[in-house]
Amino acid sequence: MIYYLILAVVLGCAVGIKSKEQSERKGLLALVVAFIAIVCGLRDMLGGYDNYIYGEIFDATARDLRNGVDFFATAAMTWEHSERGYAVYTVLMAYLTSNRYIYLLITALLFYSVLYVYLRKFSRYPFIALFFFLCLYYFFTWVYIRQILAVLIVTAAIPYAVKRKPIPFFAIVAGGVLFHSSAIMFAPVYFVANVKFRKDQLIPIFFFAFVLGLTPVASWLVGTFGTPINEGKAGETMEYVGSTRLDYIMEALFFIIIIYSRYTKLQLNKTTLCLMNIVFLFALTLLMFSRFMNGGRLTWCYIIAASCMMPEVLIQAGKDVWIKWVSYVIMIFLYLRILSAWGYQLSPYKTFLTNGVRAYDPIWEQYEYDLRYAEDKLYKW
Repeated sequence: MIYYLILAVVLGCAVGIKSKEQSERKGLLALVVAFIAIVCGLRDMLGGYDNYIYGEIFDATARDLRNGVDFFATAAMTWEHSERGYAVYTVLMAYLTSNRYIYLLITALLFYSVLYVYLRKFSRYPFIALFFFLCLYYFFTWVYIRQILAVLIVTAAIPYAVKRKPIPFFAIVAGGVLFHSSAIMFAPVYFVANVKFRKDQLIPIFFFAFVLGLTPVASWLVGTFGTPINEGKAGETMEYVGSTRLDYIMEALFFIIIIYSRYTKLQLNKTTLCLMNIVFLFALTLLMFSRFMNGGRLTWCYIIAASCMMPEVLIQAGKDVWIKWVSYVIMIFLYLRILSAWGYQLSPYKTFLTNGVRAYDPIWEQYEYDLRYAEDKLYKW
């Protein structure tokens, strides 16, 4: 637990940097992002059983390559899922290493390196943007490998939505879909990127999204584009249909209320207008899929853009300091909520730099497929 609290303190101090200086502190931002990436990348299979499934597929793929199996006949390429982009990524990583821990480390470093670029590109207040991102999404980057890579890809499409270039925009979105089908949810960004909604239009739109979520359309979207890594999770998602996720509704209302209160006073250029509309899509999607256990996964393609836009709202709030403090308190609550809810899946923190297994780890007991990793984490490279 202490590692996560240190992480929160470090980022909290970074957020305190004056707004005018945030974009100038490139070196410090790089150090903070690197620290966050290392904490993620050195984890010892923490976060849930998806890591073991991805690890097993990777290990099998690396073993296939070492045994001379053809590229297209490796375990990743013959895996039942349709995300061919992720399969190709897995095979390419298997050329670099045969060890699942090194694979996860490289993936984490790749993700956070690109995230650093996005923070610099899309936000004038990158430390605050990083704060939002971590509170909303950090621990998910430890587990959902396909989806975090898809998020990286589709975020690159934002400039093409702003410039109204449909071919590169939809080509990038298609590339994201090849990693995770939920990336298709980014497609509507193109159609709303340059739309300046009137304030009186927003509430009816959000209400319509919530009502639409009560229809079979929402069930079809979750079943089609919210595909988890295995059928067990798919069953869990659909099992809880009807038991409304109040946390989704509350999170959506937070973004709606904060932005609605400042909407007419915001000064937006073409890029920030697009980012603002992505925040709307984020909140709208949360409302639409509030009936589904894992419906929130369909919002993740918007998470980087939403994180980059919220600092603009807070800084432009000016003397309305309540907006900043309410936002920070709620974000900290969301961070601690995940940390608490995941419990033993995250705490105590352990890296793969030491051998052995944590004293209590039922997920390891059920899903570990190679006991040699417990004896020597780096027994193969």
